[in-house]
Amino acid sequence: VNAGFDATIKKSDGDTAWVFFGLRRGGAAYYGLDISDPDDPRMMWRITPDTPGFEELAMSFSKPTPAVVQYGSTPVKALVFGGGYFGDGGRMATSDSTPRTGYDNYATTAPDLTGIKGNAIYVVNAQTGALIWKAVDNGSTGADGGTGVVYDTNTGLNDSFAAQVAVVDANDDDVAERGYVGDMGGNIWRIDMPRNLGPQTDNRSNWKLTKLAALGDVARDGGADDRRFMSRIDVVFGKDPAGSTFDALLIGSGDREHPKETVREDYFFVIKDPNGTTPPSGSYTALGIDSLANANCLLVAG
Repeated sequence: VNAGFDATIKKSDGDTAWVFFGLRRGGAAYYGLDISDPDDPRMMWRITPDTPGFEELAMSFSKPTPAVVQYGSTPVKALVFGGGYFGDGGRMATSDSTPRTGYDNYATTAPDLTGIKGNAIYVVNAQTGALIWKAVDNGSTGADGGTGVVYDTNTGLNDSFAAQVAVVDANDDDVAERGYVGDMGGNIWRIDMPRNLGPQTDNRSNWKLTKLAALGDVARDGGADDRRFMSRIDVVFGKDPAGSTFDALLIGSGDREHPKETVREDYFFVIKDPNGTTPPSGSYTALGIDSLANANCLLVAG
C-alpha cells in the first residue's frame, strides 16, 4: 500500500509492502512477510497443516491470489488459495496410500480413511493469516478446525487443488465476488463470495462452492481421460448477440509434473458461465466433456 502515492515505498510515510508465498514441493506451508522496512523485515504469520482449520493442506503449489472481500461492515484484504498438490507418491502420501505417480494418493485404512489432502479452498486474512472461510469435503474431519470459521461442504471435493485461484471483480467496486479454479481430477469449480450490501451482519454463510464442469475420468486410472488442471483459469468477460453477459473460462489440462506422458488426451477448454453474480442453483448439474462443442470440427484442413 503506497500511502504517499509516489514511486517509493517508505515506512515513514505509512507505506506497507507485504510478501506472500508457499513452499511448493518444499512442504505444506504458507508465509506472510512484512518488508515495509527492508532493513527490518518481519514475519506476519505462518500456516501449516497443524494450524487449526488447515488440516487438509498439502504441498503449497497453489499461488495465493490477493483479493478484497466483504462479509461484514468493512472490506478485508484477503488471500485465496487451494489446498495444494498431493501427488507423486512422495512425502505427502500416508503410509497406507497407494502411490500413483503424478496424482492424488488415497489411504484405505484407519486412521485416515479418505487419505485425500489438498481438497479444500481457503480464504484468509492477508495481514493476520486468520482463516476467514473455506470449502471442504463433506467428510472432512474437524471441518471448521475448532475455530468457528464459516465453511461450505461439498461431497464432490475428491481431488486436490494445485492451481492458483482466479478471482473476479466484475463490477469494478474493488471487492471480489467470485472465483474459479480447476482441480487435479479434471473438474472446474466456481467460488461465490457475495458482498454484504444489506444489514451489516456476517454473510459468509451465503458463500458457496459449485462444480461447474467434470472434464476428467472419475475412475482416475491413468487412462486417456485422466485429466488434471494445474494452471490458473483465465477469465474473460463476454457478451452474446442477445446482449447477455457471461464469464468465459479458458483452461488447458495437462500434467506439468510429467510432460513426456503420452497416454492422456489433454485439451484446451472454454467454459461459458452465464450466472453472473447469482450463484448456480442447488440443482445445477456439472457439465460433462461430451456436452461441449468440439472445436476440431471448425478447423479446415489445408
